[in-house]
Amino acid sequence: IATVTKPTNAGTFTITPSALVLANNVDTSNYVWVDYQTSTFTINKARQDTLTVSSVLGVYETGTATMKITTLGGSDTGTVTYAIATGGSASGCSVSSEVLTVTSVGTCKLVATKAATLNYLITYSDTATVTFSRFVSRPLQVQLYPSMIPLNQGNALETTTLTIPAITSISFFDRRTVLVNGNFQTIEPYYEIIGSGFTGTTRVVLNFSELTPFTLNSDTKITFDAGGVSAGIIFIETSDGRIGPTPFYNFTP
Repeated sequence: IATVTKPTNAGTFTITPSALVLANNVDTSNYVWVDYQTSTFTINKARQDTLTVSSVLGVYETGTATMKITTLGGSDTGTVTYAIATGGSASGCSVSSEVLTVTSVGTCKLVATKAATLNYLITYSDTATVTFSRFVSRPLQVQLYPSMIPLNQGNALETTTLTIPAITSISFFDRRTVLVNGNFQTIEPYYEIIGSGFTGTTRVVLNFSELTPFTLNSDTKITFDAGGVSAGIIFIETSDGRIGPTPFYNFTP
Protein backbone atom coordinates (compact mmCIF):
# COMPACT_ATOMS: atom_id res chain seq x y z
CA ILE A 1 0.00 0.00 0.00
CA ALA A 2 1.47 3.33 -1.04
CA THR A 3 2.17 5.71 1.81
CA VAL A 4 4.13 8.87 2.52
CA THR A 5 4.61 7.99 6.21
CA LYS A 6 8.24 7.75 7.34
CA PRO A 7 9.13 4.08 8.05
CA THR A 8 10.17 3.18 11.60
CA ASN A 9 10.72 -0.58 11.35
CA ALA A 10 13.40 -2.67 9.69
CA GLY A 11 12.68 -3.88 6.17
CA THR A 12 12.95 -3.00 2.47
CA PHE A 13 10.96 -0.02 1.23
CA THR A 14 10.10 1.23 -2.27
CA ILE A 15 10.22 4.91 -3.17
CA THR A 16 8.48 6.30 -6.25
CA PRO A 17 9.08 10.04 -6.67
CA SER A 18 6.47 12.31 -8.22
CA ALA A 19 5.54 15.97 -8.57
CA LEU A 20 9.09 17.31 -8.88
CA VAL A 21 9.67 20.75 -7.41
CA LEU A 22 12.96 22.37 -8.40
CA ALA A 23 15.00 24.62 -6.16
CA ASN A 24 14.22 28.31 -6.27
CA ASN A 25 10.88 27.37 -7.86
CA VAL A 26 12.45 26.91 -11.28
CA ASP A 27 9.70 26.23 -13.80
CA THR A 28 9.69 22.57 -14.86
CA SER A 29 8.00 23.51 -18.14
CA ASN A 30 11.47 24.34 -19.43
CA TYR A 31 12.16 20.60 -19.55
CA VAL A 32 10.90 18.13 -22.14
CA TRP A 33 9.99 15.57 -19.49
CA VAL A 34 10.86 14.33 -15.99
CA ASP A 35 11.89 10.68 -15.67
CA TYR A 36 10.58 9.38 -12.34
CA GLN A 37 12.43 6.15 -11.35
CA THR A 38 11.40 3.80 -8.59
CA SER A 39 14.12 2.98 -5.99
CA THR A 40 14.35 0.82 -2.89
CA PHE A 41 16.15 1.26 0.41
CA THR A 42 16.67 -1.07 3.37
CA ILE A 43 16.56 -0.46 7.13
CA ASN A 44 18.66 -3.23 8.72
CA LYS A 45 17.82 -4.93 12.00
CA ALA A 46 19.81 -3.75 15.03
CA ARG A 47 21.98 -5.84 17.33
CA GLN A 48 20.49 -6.70 20.69
CA ASP A 49 22.00 -5.65 24.00
CA THR A 50 24.31 -8.19 25.67
CA LEU A 51 22.41 -11.25 26.94
CA THR A 52 23.60 -12.81 30.23
CA VAL A 53 22.49 -15.87 32.22
CA SER A 54 21.86 -14.41 35.69
CA SER A 55 21.01 -17.55 37.73
CA VAL A 56 24.27 -19.45 38.34
CA LEU A 57 23.92 -20.99 41.83
CA GLY A 58 21.75 -23.99 42.65
CA VAL A 59 21.31 -26.40 45.58
CA TYR A 60 21.50 -30.19 45.29
CA GLU A 61 20.20 -32.53 48.01
CA THR A 62 19.56 -36.01 46.60
CA GLY A 63 18.08 -37.56 43.49
CA THR A 64 17.09 -34.93 40.94
CA ALA A 65 17.45 -31.20 41.54
CA THR A 66 15.96 -28.40 39.45
CA MET A 67 16.24 -24.63 39.27
CA LYS A 68 14.69 -21.93 37.11
CA ILE A 69 17.09 -20.21 34.69
CA THR A 70 16.84 -16.45 34.23
CA THR A 71 18.60 -13.92 32.00
CA LEU A 72 19.45 -10.25 31.93
CA GLY A 73 19.76 -8.03 28.86
CA GLY A 74 18.83 -8.64 25.27
CA SER A 75 16.39 -6.34 23.46
CA ASP A 76 12.71 -6.39 22.54
CA THR A 77 10.33 -9.29 23.14
CA GLY A 78 12.05 -12.25 21.48
CA THR A 79 11.62 -15.64 23.16
CA VAL A 80 14.58 -16.83 25.28
CA THR A 81 15.59 -20.48 24.97
CA TYR A 82 18.43 -22.48 26.52
CA ALA A 83 20.77 -25.26 25.39
CA ILE A 84 23.27 -27.39 27.32
CA ALA A 85 26.93 -26.91 26.31
CA THR A 86 29.76 -29.40 26.84
CA GLY A 87 32.16 -29.18 29.75
CA GLY A 88 29.94 -29.45 32.84
CA SER A 89 30.87 -31.79 35.70
CA ALA A 90 27.38 -32.55 37.09
CA SER A 91 25.48 -35.64 35.98
CA GLY A 92 22.21 -35.45 34.07
CA CYS A 93 22.41 -31.81 32.97
CA SER A 94 19.32 -31.08 30.88
CA VAL A 95 17.10 -28.07 30.26
CA SER A 96 13.44 -27.84 29.34
CA SER A 97 11.75 -24.47 28.88
CA GLU A 98 13.31 -22.43 31.71
CA VAL A 99 14.10 -25.32 34.08
CA LEU A 100 17.60 -26.79 34.49
CA THR A 101 17.83 -30.34 35.90
CA VAL A 102 20.80 -32.26 37.39
CA THR A 103 21.26 -35.56 39.19
CA SER A 104 24.46 -34.76 41.13
CA VAL A 105 26.51 -31.90 42.51
CA GLY A 106 28.80 -30.11 40.06
CA THR A 107 28.43 -27.69 37.16
CA CYS A 108 26.31 -27.40 34.05
CA LYS A 109 27.30 -25.31 31.03
CA LEU A 110 24.55 -23.65 29.04
CA VAL A 111 23.93 -20.96 26.43
CA ALA A 112 20.88 -18.69 26.24
CA THR A 113 19.42 -17.55 22.91
CA LYS A 114 17.03 -14.63 22.43
CA ALA A 115 15.10 -14.82 19.20
CA ALA A 116 15.08 -12.18 16.50
CA THR A 117 12.18 -9.75 16.27
CA LEU A 118 10.98 -7.29 13.68
CA ASN A 119 13.74 -4.80 14.46
CA TYR A 120 16.44 -6.88 16.22
CA LEU A 121 18.78 -9.71 15.20
CA ILE A 122 19.02 -12.98 17.12
CA THR A 123 21.56 -12.94 19.97
CA TYR A 124 23.39 -15.49 22.14
CA SER A 125 24.84 -15.31 25.63
CA ASP A 126 28.35 -16.39 26.51
CA THR A 127 28.54 -19.94 27.89
CA ALA A 128 27.41 -19.74 31.52
CA THR A 129 28.51 -22.07 34.32
CA VAL A 130 25.74 -23.01 36.76
CA THR A 131 27.03 -24.58 39.99
CA PHE A 132 24.97 -26.98 42.09
CA SER A 133 26.36 -27.33 45.64
CA ARG A 134 25.27 -29.82 48.25
CA PHE A 135 22.70 -28.57 50.70
CA VAL A 136 23.90 -28.56 54.34
CA SER A 137 21.20 -29.34 56.88
CA ARG A 138 21.59 -28.82 60.61
CA PRO A 139 19.45 -29.61 63.70
CA LEU A 140 17.01 -27.05 65.02
CA GLN A 141 18.80 -24.36 66.99
CA VAL A 142 16.41 -24.43 69.96
CA GLN A 143 17.10 -27.36 72.30
CA LEU A 144 14.81 -28.76 75.00
CA TYR A 145 16.19 -31.08 77.67
CA PRO A 146 15.07 -32.36 81.13
CA SER A 147 16.52 -30.38 84.02
CA MET A 148 14.87 -32.12 86.99
CA ILE A 149 12.04 -34.45 88.01
CA PRO A 150 9.74 -32.91 90.67
CA LEU A 151 8.52 -34.94 93.64
CA ASN A 152 5.04 -35.08 92.17
CA GLN A 153 6.48 -37.16 89.29
CA GLY A 154 5.66 -34.42 86.82
CA ASN A 155 8.13 -33.47 84.11
CA ALA A 156 9.84 -30.11 84.02
CA LEU A 157 11.64 -28.99 80.88
CA GLU A 158 14.12 -26.18 80.74
CA THR A 159 14.22 -24.36 77.41
CA THR A 160 17.53 -22.99 76.21
CA THR A 161 17.48 -20.64 73.22
CA LEU A 162 20.78 -20.43 71.35
CA THR A 163 21.84 -17.28 69.54
CA ILE A 164 22.11 -18.00 65.82
CA PRO A 165 24.92 -16.18 63.98
CA ALA A 166 23.34 -13.49 61.81
CA ILE A 167 24.95 -11.44 59.04
CA THR A 168 23.68 -7.91 58.43
CA SER A 169 26.32 -6.71 55.92
CA ILE A 170 29.62 -7.56 54.23
CA SER A 171 31.89 -4.67 53.23
CA PHE A 172 35.10 -4.47 51.18
CA PHE A 173 38.15 -2.53 52.40
CA ASP A 174 41.10 -1.68 50.16
CA ARG A 175 44.78 -2.02 51.09
CA ARG A 176 45.88 0.45 53.74
CA THR A 177 48.86 1.19 56.00
CA VAL A 178 48.40 1.36 59.76
CA LEU A 179 50.68 1.99 62.74
CA VAL A 180 51.13 -1.17 64.85
CA ASN A 181 53.36 -1.02 67.95
CA GLY A 182 55.28 1.91 66.50
CA ASN A 183 55.77 0.25 63.11
CA PHE A 184 53.89 0.83 59.86
CA GLN A 185 52.16 -2.31 58.61
CA THR A 186 50.40 -2.87 55.28
CA ILE A 187 47.03 -4.59 55.45
CA GLU A 188 45.96 -6.31 52.22
CA PRO A 189 42.41 -5.87 50.86
CA TYR A 190 39.88 -7.65 53.04
CA TYR A 191 36.17 -8.13 53.67
CA GLU A 192 34.46 -7.34 56.95
CA ILE A 193 31.38 -9.30 58.05
CA ILE A 194 29.10 -7.39 60.41
CA GLY A 195 26.34 -9.09 62.38
CA SER A 196 25.78 -10.81 65.72
CA GLY A 197 26.30 -14.13 67.50
CA PHE A 198 29.83 -14.67 66.15
CA THR A 199 31.40 -15.68 69.49
CA GLY A 200 32.96 -19.15 69.24
CA THR A 201 33.09 -19.17 65.42
CA THR A 202 35.12 -22.12 64.14
CA ARG A 203 34.22 -22.09 60.43
CA VAL A 204 33.29 -19.52 57.80
CA VAL A 205 32.04 -21.28 54.68
CA LEU A 206 31.66 -19.62 51.27
CA ASN A 207 29.95 -21.52 48.45
CA PHE A 208 30.35 -24.67 50.61
CA SER A 209 34.17 -24.32 50.82
CA GLU A 210 35.91 -23.18 54.00
CA LEU A 211 37.35 -19.68 54.06
CA THR A 212 40.84 -19.72 55.53
CA PRO A 213 42.18 -17.78 57.20
CA PHE A 214 39.61 -15.59 58.87
CA THR A 215 39.79 -13.44 61.99
CA LEU A 216 37.13 -13.41 64.70
CA ASN A 217 37.37 -9.78 65.84
CA SER A 218 34.36 -9.77 68.15
CA ASP A 219 30.86 -11.12 68.62
CA THR A 220 29.77 -8.72 65.88
CA LYS A 221 32.69 -8.71 63.41
CA ILE A 222 34.70 -11.22 61.35
CA THR A 223 37.30 -10.30 58.71
CA PHE A 224 38.85 -12.36 55.90
CA ASP A 225 41.29 -11.72 53.04
CA ALA A 226 39.78 -10.51 49.76
CA GLY A 227 42.06 -12.55 47.51
CA GLY A 228 40.52 -15.37 45.49
CA VAL A 229 36.95 -15.11 46.82
CA SER A 230 33.95 -15.54 44.57
CA ALA A 231 30.20 -15.08 44.80
CA GLY A 232 28.23 -17.69 46.68
CA ILE A 233 26.30 -18.70 49.77
CA ILE A 234 28.14 -17.83 53.00
CA PHE A 235 27.40 -19.12 56.50
CA ILE A 236 29.07 -19.28 59.90
CA GLU A 237 29.42 -22.25 62.27
CA THR A 238 30.40 -22.09 65.95
CA SER A 239 32.03 -24.58 68.31
CA ASP A 240 28.72 -25.53 69.94
CA GLY A 241 27.05 -26.42 66.62
CA ARG A 242 25.20 -23.19 65.98
CA ILE A 243 25.01 -22.34 62.30
CA GLY A 244 23.76 -19.23 60.53
CA PRO A 245 22.58 -17.09 59.03
CA THR A 246 19.25 -18.74 58.32
CA PRO A 247 18.54 -18.67 55.45
CA PHE A 248 22.12 -18.60 54.18
CA TYR A 249 23.48 -15.17 53.19
CA ASN A 250 24.22 -14.67 49.48
CA PHE A 251 27.62 -12.93 49.21
CA THR A 252 28.58 -10.94 46.11
CA PRO A 253 32.19 -9.66 45.97
